[in-house]
Amino acid sequence: MNKRLVLFVLVFVVSFTSAADDSQRYAVAKYYKKKIYKELSRVDIKTGECRVMLTMIHLNATDAKLKRYRTTGDNKICRLTRSALSQYKNKIIKYDVPEKMLRLTVTVR
Repeated sequence: MNKRLVLFVLVFVVSFTSAADDSQRYAVAKYYKKKIYKELSRVDIKTGECRVMLTMIHLNATDAKLKRYRTTGDNKICRLTRSALSQYKNKIIKYDVPEKMLRLTVTVR
């Protein structure tokens, strides 16, 4: 009984920690994360982390728009993240899997 409980808890915890970022699952999230890291590469920042929540509006079966983005974390990284995403707000992008909320974690080490 105890071995089953420990195994269940381990699987449960590992599944939540691996779901911290949607860029591994969704091409749209990967696209936005790539653009954020491109903006961060221009500035010399040592360490920090910023968590980003993207809200998408789906226009039809293949198109979506970035409606809103919220950031929490390191102030410098989040400020650069917001500036990188501001040019993509309300722009139409093609998606493969419809998802209203996308979660990104931007880490600089």
